[in-house]
Amino acid sequence: MYNRKEEDFIKYIQIYNILLSPAGIFLIETKNWSQNSLNDTNLFSPVRQIKRTNFALYKIITVR
Repeated sequence: MYNRKEEDFIKYIQIYNILLSPAGIFLIETKNWSQNSLNDTNLFSPVRQIKRTNFALYKIITVR
């Protein structure tokens, strides 16, 4: 799927935790940071990951 706003093709997503409640659907990104991961510039930002997952999940649950 394609997110036009972010100009991003989304081929897959990983949902670590999802909380369903009367207040809404909440995605929770879980990370285990080490010094090596902090220095690795190839890793996606957790904020970017949750935005991508949010977009993809929204598209999946609103398809009619």
